[in-house]
Amino acid sequence: MRKASRRAAAPNFASGPPENEARFAKQELLAEAGLRGYCSTQMCFDPARIIAWLKAERSDGLTLPVYLGLPGAVERTKLLTIGARLGVGQSLRYLRKNRRSMAKLLGSSAHDPSELLEALSSQLTPLGINGLHIFTFNQVEATAAWHQALTHG
Repeated sequence: MRKASRRAAAPNFASGPPENEARFAKQELLAEAGLRGYCSTQMCFDPARIIAWLKAERSDGLTLPVYLGLPGAVERTKLLTIGARLGVGQSLRYLRKNRRSMAKLLGSSAHDPSELLEALSSQLTPLGINGLHIFTFNQVEATAAWHQALTHG
């Protein structure tokens, strides 16, 4: 018989909906239940926003390890369409303002999350980012190939 998991996730949002106040209650509930918790974030394309948000969260008392939500190697049209539907508008607005990121996104057939990770690389450990929560949007093969190249050079 398989053992039950003793680990649970609490969602969090770098793009920040106003109802984000429940984040610390979730952290406390996980601790009270004896579960090892972690925080999984919504996808965000803006490294400065992610850093500022997570520094503020840590300052406010967030102690859970964070799994950074980012889109995988997803076709650009699919990413933009789904992103708009999922309400990551602030993050998409960042792309519109950041011409280099937008040019890369529109100039290729698929989004490459490596640039975002590179921009965050010096902050991953200090901010307690322990892993990635990769949104594949059913583009599993391309995302798996990207992840394989990332982790195995």
